[in-house]
Amino acid sequence: MLRRIFAPSLRRLVLPALIAPLAGLAACASAPSAEGGAEQEGPQLTITVENDLSSIRQVTIWLVPDAGGRGRLGSVGPRRTETFKYTIPGGAGRFKLRAESAGGSNIESEVFSAAGGSTVRWLLQTNLLETR
Repeated sequence: MLRRIFAPSLRRLVLPALIAPLAGLAACASAPSAEGGAEQEGPQLTITVENDLSSIRQVTIWLVPDAGGRGRLGSVGPRRTETFKYTIPGGAGRFKLRAESAGGSNIESEVFSAAGGSTVRWLLQTNLLETR
């Protein structure tokens, strides 16, 4: 059908233009998640964050491994509590949590150790971190 519609010189231009976006979509669909390793298999860390701050509307929560880098867990709205799952590479590690607001205010938790199956609860107002 393309043979009848397009001249040979146009087919060389049109076919790659149609195929390239489809190849890009397939690559994106198979890429690992940047959201804190949530789609990977392995030992899971459960993190509950309570945004009880009175002056900040919404915060973005990051998990910062001692080894470097950071993983975005998600956002917590005002006066809300959210729970996140994070796959721990290697099964255990030392981490801290970081809350960032759009206005530039940041809160960092103390460093904590966690292994698969661990549970962490972080209260932002008092910067209290409970681990189990």
